[in-house]
Amino acid sequence: METSTITSTISEFIEREFLFRDPDVELELDTNLIKTGIVDSVGILRLVSFLENEFDLTFAPTEVRPENLSSLNAMTRFIGARLDDRSSA
Repeated sequence: METSTITSTISEFIEREFLFRDPDVELELDTNLIKTGIVDSVGILRLVSFLENEFDLTFAPTEVRPENLSSLNAMTRFIGARLDDRSSA
């Protein structure tokens, strides 16, 4: 799957689910979703559930960490690597 497709899919979800109340917020690739308060602890669970369903993945508990979920870039890298691992197996 193309990196741009992964990024746009995740971005659309975040905008629809977390930014609908504040449409003026611009979501950048490196915006830290946790530090800015866009996504809280419950939001992380919603985000992981979406990523698992959308990309047909299962997160190990050790993978639910800020370096994998803090920004669009972080999620795109993580999901891309997981999809690459799956396709080369």
